[in-house]
Amino acid sequence: MGVQGSTGEHLARRVEAARGELLDSYRQALEAQGSPFTRDPIALRQAVVDGESILADLALSLGTDETGVNGERNIGADGGRDIHPEETLQAATTLFDTAIQEIARMVHAYPDSLHLLTRAARALNESLVAHVTEAADRHLGRLLNLVHAAHTKERRAIARELHDRIGHGVSVTSQQLELYDLDRHETPVRAAARIERAQALIEETLRDLRTLTSGLRFENLPEGLEKALFHLLETVRHEDVDLELSVNGDETWAPAHVRSEVFLILGEALRNALRHAGPAFVAIRVDVAPHELHATVDDDGCGFDVERVPAPGGIGLSTMAERAELLAGVLTVGRTPGGGTRVRLRVPLPGQSP
Repeated sequence: MGVQGSTGEHLARRVEAARGELLDSYRQALEAQGSPFTRDPIALRQAVVDGESILADLALSLGTDETGVNGERNIGADGGRDIHPEETLQAATTLFDTAIQEIARMVHAYPDSLHLLTRAARALNESLVAHVTEAADRHLGRLLNLVHAAHTKERRAIARELHDRIGHGVSVTSQQLELYDLDRHETPVRAAARIERAQALIEETLRDLRTLTSGLRFENLPEGLEKALFHLLETVRHEDVDLELSVNGDETWAPAHVRSEVFLILGEALRNALRHAGPAFVAIRVDVAPHELHATVDDDGCGFDVERVPAPGGIGLSTMAERAELLAGVLTVGRTPGGGTRVRLRVPLPGQSP
């Protein structure tokens, strides 16, 4: 065969020479699978660059008889969008299958073909594991940053509500009581009106406070999503608003943390409707199937122009969207056929046998 040096070095040179062909086959395999990488040109390009780094690791290991990670890139670490570790692992499996099939063809004529193929498989596996682990760590870090950002926004929103609504209500009530003290001797009729106004403000402030704190009580949902939503509706119920709840399917198909996040998203959607839409009717519907949870919050209020919603944080939409993203779900907001607002949430579930 005219082999110079060890068979490992010779195989390493063949892998280097075939790198472009291997990467083309890898890209085609990803496209044939409909991999999420192929839906984003930047992510696909990065996946190919990462594959090139892993093949360089392989060639290095074959040529030096040592295993190791030569590249600093990792599949799924960068790109136009964040890639879930499960999708990254699937891409790594595709690269492994593509490369090992070609290497098996290369070593077929070598006298120590089985040994070389075993070495190649081990080296390829070690490089892939290292790169995928780094990508998973990076993905986890991004999720933790999202959680921190969501919690920070939520705390700021609560502080804003306390200041704007509760603080305002208490301040105006205090003013009415001060004016009552001035009017009670000279204008008792006006003083009586001040007391009535102060009492109404206290009731309104207490209602706002109950609405604000209701979403903080059931994060663990010890009694389940349906009961937590029912208690929420009882807490925020308005005499002039008809509230309706419908939960269908076995909610245990959704993991506990999913149910908790869904509760918080739907609670925020309900509070938005009551605060901003002036509805006469609000309906919450949740449908749980083994592979997906679908929920809607519909109201018949004044609606709003989605394109003109205030920037980040406007009426809690950004926080709701972030929570949905953490569940790998999708949150959409639009109009109902009657002109009100519809908030729709879709969350994929692990899938279990009914």
